[in-house]
Amino acid sequence: AATSKPAAAAAGSKPAPVDSKPAAAAAAAGQVKQQQMQDQPQASLQHPPQQEPQQPQPEHPVEPTQQQQQQQQPVQETDDLQQVVETFDDSWNEVLLFGHNPGITIFANRFSEGFRFDNIPTCGVVVIRSAVDHWNEFKPGSAAVDKWMFPKECVS
Repeated sequence: AATSKPAAAAAGSKPAPVDSKPAAAAAAAGQVKQQQMQDQPQASLQHPPQQEPQQPQPEHPVEPTQQQQQQQQPVQETDDLQQVVETFDDSWNEVLLFGHNPGITIFANRFSEGFRFDNIPTCGVVVIRSAVDHWNEFKPGSAAVDKWMFPKECVS
């Protein structure tokens, strides 16, 4: 940082007289400013809470975005699969159910106990066994994953 010092006087010359009026005026102004600051109430060090800018509300209802629909879809798809199973004819002892992800993986995980499938791949097979007499009784707790086979397991 730079500091200022009075210039050195030439040899044998007298120092220039110092005008004390500006220094006295500056000191007085500083005292007035300090007094004004003391008279003001102390400001809080906490900042006021930031308010989020409000988005204008649409005049008409807005349809859900594609992302919102996709987030709701797996649960709906899984519930739909469960409803389909519950409508099977009770004379059928075995059925083959096809589905897409993520719904089919979520559906299988409802029946898995002690583990979870991260993803049932394309052409993956999961066998879920149950001893119920009626398909409308086929629910988690009454059925469980028995075995599974995925395409990568078939390739050696």
